[in-house]
Amino acid sequence: MVIGLLAAACTVACASKPQQQAVMMNSFVADDKIASVRICQTTGQALVKSFGAPSGQGRDGDMGVLNWSSVAMITSPGQATMGTQMIMAWIDGDGLVAGFIVNTVGIPQKPAPCREQASDKPAEKKPAAPEPARIKPSEA
Repeated sequence: MVIGLLAAACTVACASKPQQQAVMMNSFVADDKIASVRICQTTGQALVKSFGAPSGQGRDGDMGVLNWSSVAMITSPGQATMGTQMIMAWIDGDGLVAGFIVNTVGIPQKPAPCREQASDKPAEKKPAAPEPARIKPSEA
């Protein structure tokens, strides 16, 4: 009888037990999509196609800025877990991703446009072409 009463009480009390709940704002961008971004090679259009519509956009001087922000929170009785993702991309006048950061701390610095970044890099040395064989006049 006591066991039956305890079981009935648990059925009522256990049914009202708070369940785990999840709240999500925007989708997280997958790691492989983030890893595929190449500075001064990926276009802003390709970025939007891969990541989806940005959650915000604006300007930083002469560059466009796109950002994606996502938040997820899971709560259960006596516990809460939260995750965030913040992505910023600077798009230069040529439509290329000139700068890209994920989950930065502090105030990010505006990058130089890709044309200026290319002139900042040391020139790559190309291997010299082999010299043509010299023929002696007596062998001609």
